[in-house]
Amino acid sequence: IVQASLHRILFVWGIRHPGTGYVQGINDLVTPFFYVFLREATGADDASLASGAERLLERAGAEALQRVEADCYHCLTSMLDNAQDNYVVDFKGIQEKIFRLKRIIARLDDKLVQHLETENVDFIQFAFRWFNCLLMREFSMACTLRLWDSYV
Repeated sequence: IVQASLHRILFVWGIRHPGTGYVQGINDLVTPFFYVFLREATGADDASLASGAERLLERAGAEALQRVEADCYHCLTSMLDNAQDNYVVDFKGIQEKIFRLKRIIARLDDKLVQHLETENVDFIQFAFRWFNCLLMREFSMACTLRLWDSYV
């Protein structure tokens, strides 16, 4: 049920945004929204969600699932409207952010940047995922929700 629901959200998003379509990473961005709206629709706590989202959705019914999907789609669209360049084929927006991050770190700690270059570690190797998934894969769901609530 969860996988099919996420598929529908992302499918509709891709069709409604032909300029970008679906690109890798957008699935990560819908997950926190799905988590929050599923928790709201079912009244479940974090432990219940972690142990059985499928059962919770079955009990909540089709109408609740449709509301969760609609709310997720709306929030995903609102968020991505401000970050379209991040999710085009060449990820131009993310590449620009990585370049800016490298310049900022060079100003703050040029030795670190030199060390990374000496070790042939390019910023794109680690920072791409940070910007692509908005740190979703780096932190727990609770921390991600708090970060997103504060900064996204």
